[in-house]
Amino acid sequence: MIHGHEDILVGAVSVALGLFIGLAAACNWHWYYTLRSARFLEKRLGRAGARCVHGVLALGLIGLGIAVGTGFRLPVFGR
Repeated sequence: MIHGHEDILVGAVSVALGLFIGLAAACNWHWYYTLRSARFLEKRLGRAGARCVHGVLALGLIGLGIAVGTGFRLPVFGR
């Protein structure tokens, strides 16, 4: 049996979500910032601050997705 398909799936989902959030931040989609979770940040930080936070979150998700998809594991947890 081939192992690692779940890593690829989780990594691909993480990258896709990161791209979506990054695109929403870059394009300043009004409908995205009317969602409850985005409104929370927008009230606290303003639209520009919320877009910056979402941009950083997008980069983190993309990096995480690439790391998980390639099979990266922290040495603490073993292989």
